[in-house]
Amino acid sequence: MSTVSVGVAWVVDADVDETTVYGLTKALWHPNNRRALESGHPYARLIRREAATDGIALPLHPGAALYYFEVGLIK
Repeated sequence: MSTVSVGVAWVVDADVDETTVYGLTKALWHPNNRRALESGHPYARLIRREAATDGIALPLHPGAALYYFEVGLIK
């Protein structure tokens, strides 16, 4: 059986400060924000940090890359 999947990407301009993007990425995945995902759209409950870098079609911003490196999602 084939399944269609839809991904979501948060895209920022390359000129956005690395510290800002790092902080926003870290805040997005902070455990306190899990409530917002759990109480929002039913599919939002399926969003997991462990899959955040799966199938990325665009280069990561250096700030996001630093965060994902620190949590072991990229090398």
